[in-house]
Amino acid sequence: MHVREEEKEEHRTMCYSCFRRENLCICKLCERVLLEKTRSKEKLVLKDGLHVSILQDRDEFRRKLGSAHIARNIVENCDVVWRDCSWPNALTVPKLEVPVSASTAVTEEFDGDEGHEEYEMVVLWPSEDAISIKEYKNRNLNKKKTHMVVLDSTWYKARRMYNRIPWLKDLPSISLQNIENESMYKPIRKQPFRDALSTAESIALALKEFGNEDAELVNIAFSEMIREQLEEEKRHDRDVRSRAVRARERRNVV
Repeated sequence: MHVREEEKEEHRTMCYSCFRRENLCICKLCERVLLEKTRSKEKLVLKDGLHVSILQDRDEFRRKLGSAHIARNIVENCDVVWRDCSWPNALTVPKLEVPVSASTAVTEEFDGDEGHEEYEMVVLWPSEDAISIKEYKNRNLNKKKTHMVVLDSTWYKARRMYNRIPWLKDLPSISLQNIENESMYKPIRKQPFRDALSTAESIALALKEFGNEDAELVNIAFSEMIREQLEEEKRHDRDVRSRAVRARERRNVV
């Protein structure tokens, strides 16, 4: 009985980091995946100082199955910037805290690649002049560290974000190659075309193309989130049917 009450409480309590109920908390899910796969709760640190900034619009922020939380909770060098991206100039270039040196915890902020010569900002977006990550790495002869911007919304709204935020078009565009599988979103969210991946899946593939094979942890956590959601929907359907049966039985007794 006590266990049942705890389960009910878990279903009611909200996590105010990922904004999901405690029983479906993405933060705990990612922690569990990290512990199972790496024997540590430490997030994945990306190679070569690579950093990811996710630009998330207000509608995506409210989606219960948004995947940006997965990337943020698995990858150390990843932050989510949430703003109203509906209007031009609504979003400034993301600020990034960059360690001054590997031997100190002191950090400094800069806007984009201005003010810090070690970094170059790029946007992960399939624009007409986008190049592959492999080609970008070959062109990056000065060996600057990469600050990758990722748009988090539906494909339709992400395209609108790209067109409406002026500074995005000034950034070099990189695109994904070798998309072998359809999105794991397919059972619960309709995708506009075959190669349309979720934010988490896009980040995972991009990170692997940058040489971070451990980024598969992002896909593992994303897959687990989908599995838990499908199980929750089945449980909900069973509860609805069970309540309907009990209601009919009560009416028959009367």
